[in-house]
Amino acid sequence: MVCYVNNTKIYFSFTNSKMKLKILLFLTIIVFIIGCCTTESFQDQNSDQIPRIIHHIVPIDDNDIVTDNSFKTVVWNKEMIDKNLKWSKELRKMYDIEPTIKGKKNIASILILNQYGGIYIDQNICEKTNLKRYIEKSHNQETNFFAFREPNLNYLNNRFIGSTPKHPVLRFMIDKMEEMGNGYQEIREKMPVDLVTGMGLLSKADIYNYHITLLQ
Repeated sequence: MVCYVNNTKIYFSFTNSKMKLKILLFLTIIVFIIGCCTTESFQDQNSDQIPRIIHHIVPIDDNDIVTDNSFKTVVWNKEMIDKNLKWSKELRKMYDIEPTIKGKKNIASILILNQYGGIYIDQNICEKTNLKRYIEKSHNQETNFFAFREPNLNYLNNRFIGSTPKHPVLRFMIDKMEEMGNGYQEIREKMPVDLVTGMGLLSKADIYNYHITLLQ
């Protein structure tokens, strides 16, 4: 008889049927224990931590896509954004009339993190090697939300953030966007997208003293 334990072949020869049953029962228990110890989901072991999911939104260069075996990587395209996100009427209208790719990414990324949690990484982000440490740091600080402060600027970078689903910071940003409502197009004609739905909006959450783990 051949058994597989952790993808390794083990051969057995039995002459006694009772012994065969005992060995089979023993192997079943061992395989179950090994499976419980080695199986990892893409969620963190603590469910209240930021999930180990990396989100990208097209267009994005292949070189900017993060591949880490301990994370699940999702590259969102327009069809996925249209079908899989829960849109309010206000945000859907804002997204549709927003003329820039950056602006559309700003809106979609907040909805993605609010619905699924994880880490959103836009293109041309250099620091992508300490994701687990960022998750642990935000968990230890009991924020479960991290963002980078822009060098020499008093703004937080919304192009690289991590969050648990339905985080208060995300809810704050969504509420602020929905408040713009029908006036969004007029606002955008007067203000750059970074200040309306990007780093300016995220930085307001910091100003309002929402708990955020700030990274440098």
